[in-house]
Amino acid sequence: MKQLDKSPINNNPLEPYISCEDYTVSNETFSIVKDKTSELLVTSPRPNDEDLGEYYESEDYISHSDAKKSVFDRVYQLVRNYTLKQKIKLINSFDAPQKTILDIGAGTGDFLLACKNNGWNVEGVEPSSKARSIAEEKLAARGIGTYAKRTLQPLGGRKNKGGQRCGEMETACLIGHDAPVNLHEFLTTKSDCIDLKNNYIRTFIESNLTDDTKELDTMPESVKLLNSYLTVIGVEHK
Repeated sequence: MKQLDKSPINNNPLEPYISCEDYTVSNETFSIVKDKTSELLVTSPRPNDEDLGEYYESEDYISHSDAKKSVFDRVYQLVRNYTLKQKIKLINSFDAPQKTILDIGAGTGDFLLACKNNGWNVEGVEPSSKARSIAEEKLAARGIGTYAKRTLQPLGGRKNKGGQRCGEMETACLIGHDAPVNLHEFLTTKSDCIDLKNNYIRTFIESNLTDDTKELDTMPESVKLLNSYLTVIGVEHK
């Protein structure tokens, strides 16, 4: 725990404001102190950064899940969708020269996703690894469909908003129809070749500002992983 005696933004003294107890996880009592000048409220003592995520590890912390099992879950999702629309309406009313949003405590990323869909550049900070993982999946850059964060492969299934996938049958079909360019795109740019995928996205974002002189890594991550496995077991490969 870190005890704060001065405001982190202007070093003004902090005065007692209110005490509250964490009934969800730790049952610890925390003091909320106030900087009168800026009206900033600060938790003191404050958990260390590496311990902060533990205070959100509870099935009852509904805002860090997308569950729709119970009636309460469904009501919460409806309320969240309504408040998101109100928040987007509010920030769109600002005459900002650069549409950039930083969400501290981003949760599962719904607010950032709504901002992104409304043309905002988004960044988020989230201490809970579970919620952060959900947010990263939602906000993952994609060309077509949604990509899994770990494998960088398009998800399967319409309910998952899956993208284009290329399995064994599709590969054989493309080879049989002599479509090497399409096959190469499926197995690299639209799959897990990070450099090619990022370059493909930048082409749309930056138009002709891409650096054509940069040598791109054209080997898919899955092939690199396979090569590593073959090396470990002593199998020669090219």
